[in-house]
Amino acid sequence: MSVYKLVLLFFLLFFFELLSFCEASPLDKICQEASQMPLLLQSYHCAFLNKSSVSDRPGELAVMRLTIWQSGHNIRTRTDYFPKKGQTLDSLTSKGFIYAYNGEHYQWFSPGREALTFSERCQHPTPYWTPNALLVPYRWLVGPEANWSDVKDPERWLNRFKEVQYIGEETENGITFDVISLPHLQIKSSERMKVYCARELNYYPLKWVFPFQKNGLNGIMEANVIKYRIFDIDAKKLIFPTIVQLLISGQNGNEVIKLGTDFYLDEVLTPLQINPKLDDELFTISPSLAKTVTDFDAEITSGRVRPADDEAQLEYKLPESRWTMKRILILAAVNVLLLVLILFFIFRSLWNRPDDKK
Repeated sequence: MSVYKLVLLFFLLFFFELLSFCEASPLDKICQEASQMPLLLQSYHCAFLNKSSVSDRPGELAVMRLTIWQSGHNIRTRTDYFPKKGQTLDSLTSKGFIYAYNGEHYQWFSPGREALTFSERCQHPTPYWTPNALLVPYRWLVGPEANWSDVKDPERWLNRFKEVQYIGEETENGITFDVISLPHLQIKSSERMKVYCARELNYYPLKWVFPFQKNGLNGIMEANVIKYRIFDIDAKKLIFPTIVQLLISGQNGNEVIKLGTDFYLDEVLTPLQINPKLDDELFTISPSLAKTVTDFDAEITSGRVRPADDEAQLEYKLPESRWTMKRILILAAVNVLLLVLILFFIFRSLWNRPDDKK
């Protein structure tokens, strides 16, 4: 084989290896694009009405209004309750609750009791006091007890996608989905969660479904983003849900069960703000508002509250492809081997070449 043919073969092999290297798998692409979108939302201010779709139990509160201010990891929320027709709220509940985190202290304030509790190590089991509709589409990623900054954490994406399987493509109501599956974060089950990532929306998870069996109940837990808005930020799409449905349905013997909550963006009093500049003072509740102030750290009991993440990062980098380093090493090894072979044949060709006649 001539030297020129060997060189041509080397470049052809290198070209096809480069194409293989550049072509990401469906899961790599989904992870890369879907994980970038949350990074666009650095701060926000909004309110959601949380309406129970089935609320027939005596004394059950049917509607809550959750108002949220968030910047990075810092949070302030106000939860207000609205009684069903014929209900009367007690003086404690009727004045709502305020919750905040300022980067150093978690704070609970009850206007009805005029009581403030703070802690450096403990947060409420749900960071927003009540479910935040913005987090519901991402429960498969971070669970129900997460902060929006958890959704922006690249390690969360990389760790969860180690368990992800690609199912395939589906089209529903004109939307093309790439469907993936993965184990439930909290429930041990042979069933896997299915997540429907909208391809045209940079793989935003518009829907997830989880079939389960518990205490004789054969049911399905699912979340659907019914409506949303698209914001253009730095020439990229940000999807913000405006109506979200969280539903549990199933059958226990002859009894049919259907429970759920609908979340509606409420802009009557609180227009939605995307990436506003929020004053840091918002996230500290002044002790002057309270008659009693309690340091909760001394009252921590096992299982009552979970510890705060002391290593929470406020700055994030985009996750790299899971296979990038492996591909680089393979590509480098193959090319070194090809180069050695070419040099060997060139050297042998020159060695065996007869001397020029003078």
